[in-house]
Amino acid sequence: MKNENLVKSVMITLILLVSLSLYCETLALPPSNYEDEDAGSMDNPFLISNLANLRWLSEIPSYIAYFGKHFLQTADIDASETQYWNDGQGFKPIGSAGLINPLEIGNDDLYFNLFSGKFNGNNHTISNLHIKAQQSYVVGLFGATVGASLKIYVL
Repeated sequence: MKNENLVKSVMITLILLVSLSLYCETLALPPSNYEDEDAGSMDNPFLISNLANLRWLSEIPSYIAYFGKHFLQTADIDASETQYWNDGQGFKPIGSAGLINPLEIGNDDLYFNLFSGKFNGNNHTISNLHIKAQQSYVVGLFGATVGASLKIYVL
């Protein structure tokens, strides 16, 4: 009887841990050099080294974070868990934070949410990124850009 209860307890604990892991999402965290005086400059680009940094970049309004700023990816990023984010909608594309359907607003409102920085992938990958595009105006890792520079390498 004791062994049977122990087995049940262990199974319930495992089920709870697996269930909890499906609901846990990586928090958005600014890059490690975010508070540097010259952070985001050409000489000291924001260092995107993990999924938390990538999420930070995608979820903050452009006029706060990346208007004319420089970004450098410093490691390969596995984004597998994004399939569970935002109620199954996945990763919110960079340049879409606060983005509203452009058919419902004026162009000035749309402008402030476009990515306008410089992103260098630095020969690193972002793999298993899940984006379920429901609006035709938000597609891909970078949902909307203006005057941006993206260095993309095909492996």
